[in-house]
Amino acid sequence: MPEIVRQNACPHLALEASIRRSFLGLRERVVLYAVCAKHLTEVREPVVGCGRCHEARLPPNT
Repeated sequence: MPEIVRQNACPHLALEASIRRSFLGLRERVVLYAVCAKHLTEVREPVVGCGRCHEARLPPNT
């Protein structure tokens, strides 16, 4: 998760991590869930963000 925070500095990105075990409990993996707190949408690619927060920062096309 620290790498994602470094790559996406959006203040509205909320990250949650949980550890899931395999069927037999032999292996564990980290599952990440990301949400945009401003637009209340799930973020599928946390490195990129929701996409809507960045639209407000861009100047309009002329």
